[in-house]
Formats: sequence, C-alpha cells, structure tokens
Amino acid sequence: MSSTLEEWSLRSAVSSVLHLCRYSYGMDLWSVGVCLFELYTGKFMFTGRNNNDMLKQFMDYKGAPGKRFLKKGQFFDQHFEEEKGQVVFKWLTQDKVTKAEIIEKKIYDKPVKSIYEQLRKVRSSSDDAKKVKEFSDLLEQIFILDPSKRITVTDALKHPFLH
Repeated sequence: MSSTLEEWSLRSAVSSVLHLCRYSYGMDLWSVGVCLFELYTGKFMFTGRNNNDMLKQFMDYKGAPGKRFLKKGQFFDQHFEEEKGQVVFKWLTQDKVTKAEIIEKKIYDKPVKSIYEQLRKVRSSSDDAKKVKEFSDLLEQIFILDPSKRITVTDALKHPFLH
C-alpha cells in the first residue's frame, strides 16, 4: 500500500472525498473509528485505490447518504447521477474479461456489508459478545456519512461500550 493510500484509509470520510464541508471533529472521530476497527480486526477497513473506490467502500457499509447531502458535494456529477429520482453511484471498475475500465451503476438502498459481521468474524471466544455488539453500535454511529448526523465526541465518550 502506498503512503498516500494508507493516509486515505486512515483519515478519509465521505465529506472530505466529496468536498462537502470544512474540517471538523467528525473527521477526527471517523479516523478514530477506522483505527479502532483496524486494531480489533487486524485488517484495513477501507482499501480504495481512488476517491471513487473509497466512496463505494463507505457505501458498502452504510448505504448511500441522502440526495440532498450528496448534491451539496463539489463532485456529485463525477460520482453520481439521478435516474427517476434515485441517486445512482457510478463505480469505476474493470471489466473482468477485458480489464478495460467501465462504469458500473449501483443503487445503494441498504448497506451490503455489516460492521458487526466483520467484528464477529474475528471475535475470539474470550471476547464478551455484548461488548462486541456495543462496539459495533459505536462504530455504526461514528461512520454515519453525514457529519452533521454523526455521533459527537461527547456522546461517543458516554457510549455503553466505553463503560
């Protein structure tokens, strides 16, 4: 992994990828969440090779944020389009046969990956199942794509997982 990609894996959030807002505590909290996930699982959470791939990976876990939120972004047209009132993600990927770059359109009605399932896969028998569930809940609240709806640092510190 290149150092640039490692930095993206650690510090990136949808709001920064789409240039939606200024730097805030929510970006740091997102980074803390990524670090916690990676420390527990021993695996990188996001391994995207570019902004488009990072967006796909975010939405794999959380589904698509609302249309109003996405349209505020500087790069909405680069990564999304509207079809019949629905937001469609334009994922840049490779054709499996020809290896040519293609755009695969995806509608994220719901997440396709579960944070809890990723944690459960690596959970050891000595890990408290209730704490793993609480940890998953905390990460779910940290990884809300819209920073204005993300858990605050104060509320995160009050979360049952930390008590």
